[in-house]
Parts: sequence; structure tokens; C-alpha cells
Amino acid sequence: LAVLLTIECILMLLWSINVALYQPLFWAWVLIYVVFAVWRLNILLPEFKMELLSIHPLRHITDPAYQYLFPAFTLIYVLLVDYKWLWLVPFHLFILVPQPFTKKAIGVIRSTSVALWYALLRGIRSYIIVPISILVNYLIYFLFLAIGVNLRKEKISALSFIKKKMSRQ
Repeated sequence: LAVLLTIECILMLLWSINVALYQPLFWAWVLIYVVFAVWRLNILLPEFKMELLSIHPLRHITDPAYQYLFPAFTLIYVLLVDYKWLWLVPFHLFILVPQPFTKKAIGVIRSTSVALWYALLRGIRSYIIVPISILVNYLIYFLFLAIGVNLRKEKISALSFIKKKMSRQ
């Protein structure tokens, strides 16, 4: 079993490198796979005894990589190549990903989208509305200054000044 696991990891790594030679973005998967395998080995090896391999979690070291990471990476990759693959995302989330992960992913997507929405609104306010407001206010101020009215000196708004002039006539 240990030999088969080693061969499996080596073959997956060689296959991934072969694909990465033709698709440069696939090097990200090679890196993810190697980091994941080393991380899992560091977690699972300290308590490992070879005679217990058939019942030890080390036996399933590559399962999360093939069940979760590789399909997710592949889906992200094809979405980067062509957005028309977007229809696969709901199927992937609801069929291939276990329900606790799906609920967590939906929660993360929801909170991220709300945070991005508020960031967008803050950006619009900060970089569009506020500068336009400042520009319009200064334009009004200088227009009134051009006709001989200093709104700051009189401590009155343009609208109040116009109302005051209209009520006198």
C-alpha cells in the first residue's frame, strides 16, 4: 500500500508537470499539489506506524487533493479560459462538494459579495460623488461671487439666498 501511494503521488505529479508544460497556468496546480502533500505528510507522519497503514489516515493522504482541490482548481482554470463554463459552478458546489463545505462556501460568497458591494459604494462615494459635490459647490460659489454675492461672508446657502430674493419681489 505504501508503494502504491508513493507511485500514485509521483504519477500525479508527473502528469501535472506534463500538462503544465503545455498550459503554464497549470504550474499553480503543481505547486498546490506539492504543498498540500507535504502539509498532509507533516500532519500525519508523526504518529505513523507502517504496520497500521491500512487503517491509518495516511492511507487517504491524496483523497482531499483529488476530491476537492483538483476539481476546484480545474473549474477555476476553465473559468479563466472561458467564462461560458460558469454553468458548471452550481453543479460542482451542490454535487461534488460535501454539504458542510457548500454551506460554508455560500456563507463566504455572501459575506464577500456584501463586503465588495459596500467597498464599491464607498469607492463611488469617495472618488465620484464627493469630488463632483465639491466641484459643483465651488462652481455655485464662484458664480455667485461673479454676480457680486459672497455666500461665505453672508453665511447663507445659494438656495436660501435665492429664496430670500424671491420673497422680496
